[in-house]
Amino acid sequence: MSKKIKDVNAGKMKLYTVKVEDLIDADYNPNVMEERDFKNLENSIERYGYIEPIIVNKRNNVIVGGHHRLRALKKKGIKEVDVVYVDVDENDEKRLNIALNRISGYWDIDKLEEVVNDLMTDDPSLIDFTGLSEFEIDSMFGVEEVDFLDKDGFIDDDETYVKEIKTPIYEITGKEPSINELCNHNKTDELISNINVAFDKKLITKEQKDFLIRAAQRHLVFNYANIAEYYAHQEKDMQELMEQSALIILDVNSAIKNGFITLSEKMSSLLGLDEPEDFYSEEIDDNENPE
Repeated sequence: MSKKIKDVNAGKMKLYTVKVEDLIDADYNPNVMEERDFKNLENSIERYGYIEPIIVNKRNNVIVGGHHRLRALKKKGIKEVDVVYVDVDENDEKRLNIALNRISGYWDIDKLEEVVNDLMTDDPSLIDFTGLSEFEIDSMFGVEEVDFLDKDGFIDDDETYVKEIKTPIYEITGKEPSINELCNHNKTDELISNINVAFDKKLITKEQKDFLIRAAQRHLVFNYANIAEYYAHQEKDMQELMEQSALIILDVNSAIKNGFITLSEKMSSLLGLDEPEDFYSEEIDDNENPE
């Protein structure tokens, strides 16, 4: 028997404490978590405690959201957990399961780097509790400062610029991720399904359908930490194709020329590269209409 322990949001949400053994895993749950991410989750719970309740369907005691959190708590020997009940039918339960795992924001990279930089300055040893991987952090701080010497051989403090770009070293660090773990294609699949329905109903032309399906690929969300691990496990031919697709960047110059990276004129000058406009003008000239 569960017991209500407190109300949240002026009675709109009620928090209950229930026995772990009474909760049922959703056997259809499509959300998976890599071992490294699960370890980060365990570390977070260890440091900050259990601060997010499990979402459970009141009708059948099936877990709607929080499977991984519950697994981590079970490993710690926790016997009771806080839950929030929802009262939904089976299909709405599945919709909510997907929504809880899918609907989220995205990183403002500039702000993220600023926050991570503050945390690294405070105590680098605690950065693991953010859940960010070493690869992701290395990617943020993969630029080194180099000193410029003045005419007398002394360091010129006014001429210290970022010049050396460190390329990550891709080595096997764990289990090879599956293809499904390399990107999230839920939104793309949803759009393509809607596009096909519209085409079948003769609401759009085949030309429009083909265009929209190509455009839907922009909604793919790549997991670059998993891609780096996957790349390290592959044979040379697959690695080269991944490099050509800019899933992995080993050569900054080639990436710029292929249009995968753009640099400001100042940065291009510091790196000793042609200005970005030069690359684009060459591309335009090659395709220029003779008329």
